[in-house]
Amino acid sequence: LEIAALLIKLKPGDEVIVPSYTFVSSALAFHMHVAKIVFADIKPNTLNIDETKLEKLITKKTKAIVVVNLFGHIAYLSQLREIADKYNLFLIEDNAQAPLGHEDNNLAGTVGDIGVFSLNYHKHFHTGEGGVCVTNNEQLAKKMQLIRNHGENCVEELNVNNEINTIGLNLRMTEIAAAIGIEQLKKADDLVQERVDIANYLNENLNNLDGINLPVQRKNTRPVYYMYQMRFDEDKVGVSRELFAKALAAEGFPTFLGFIKPLYWLPA
Repeated sequence: LEIAALLIKLKPGDEVIVPSYTFVSSALAFHMHVAKIVFADIKPNTLNIDETKLEKLITKKTKAIVVVNLFGHIAYLSQLREIADKYNLFLIEDNAQAPLGHEDNNLAGTVGDIGVFSLNYHKHFHTGEGGVCVTNNEQLAKKMQLIRNHGENCVEELNVNNEINTIGLNLRMTEIAAAIGIEQLKKADDLVQERVDIANYLNENLNNLDGINLPVQRKNTRPVYYMYQMRFDEDKVGVSRELFAKALAAEGFPTFLGFIKPLYWLPA
């Protein structure tokens, strides 16, 4: 996302629309590069950005829309692409949690102008740390190559003669991490399918429990379940969420409560 923020050439006053409920880096990368963050509402069933409420947030200062495929569930990518194209905005996919997920056979992370994937150690497949940006735009791809190494790597091959005006960082992946990542990619289908199989088992066997709301799987999508999230209704179950979680842990079923606070609550 740091690379994506640099690629879209933000200026002071530019606005970037970000879902209000996501990991902090989805907003922080753009905030660090002078953008004003405009928080968008989310859908209560999937926790993904609500595409039906986006257009009222778009102004003349809007530069990009960030969509996050949270917990491995796929947002309404085709509709978001249409909105971005209608207003000539960048669409940036934070696809850290949904590799090999798809909507209508379009792979998540490839619908936006820039797709961002995470290789952090608890993702579906990983190198310990790091990530990958993808694009089908040749010019953006060239800029990525520059940004990842202080704005100066590959300048001769790319026929760049003004590298002094290219802002870059040290974002090089090590050879060891890349070697691990290549081997992980060879097993990616199986690693992702393992989580999907576990989620499907839970979906089939927990769907009649009153007060336990299971993840919603949209038609024509393949969610890949980075996390398996359930919404708990204390009134229907008759005990607190905390007590219920303790009971599950006592039976050998580990859980954790909540994900993060909405980003607009964070002091930063």
